[in-house]
Amino acid sequence: MDKEILRHREFMQTKLERLASERRGKQQAEQLWLLWRYHHYQVQNFQHERQIHLLVTITFGLIMLGGWAGLLGWLVATGGSFDTVTWLIIALVTILTILEGAYLGYYYRLENRIQLLYQLDDQIYRALS
Repeated sequence: MDKEILRHREFMQTKLERLASERRGKQQAEQLWLLWRYHHYQVQNFQHERQIHLLVTITFGLIMLGGWAGLLGWLVATGGSFDTVTWLIIALVTILTILEGAYLGYYYRLENRIQLLYQLDDQIYRALS
């Protein structure tokens, strides 16, 4: 998804630069309008993707917290003994924690890249007015 956002941003910047170098007129305004519609559609798709990743991140976070609570409950129930089951639970919780960290990092990058696309909206709006 990161590459798609960056590719879209580069495409839009190239198109905006090309349109800015042309003479202002009705055809340029129509081209800008079409470009804005395309950009708006793409941003909506990226926002939907961001929303899905947010739900996945929250779900994994809740599962991870449940794993930590389960580990704590298991340790309390067994009196703190570290048998094979305890080590398996620790391994599972560790994997879930690492996955959640990866999801948080990816979501952070996704959020910041989509924020950059809003600047293109402003550029197109200024070019239209």
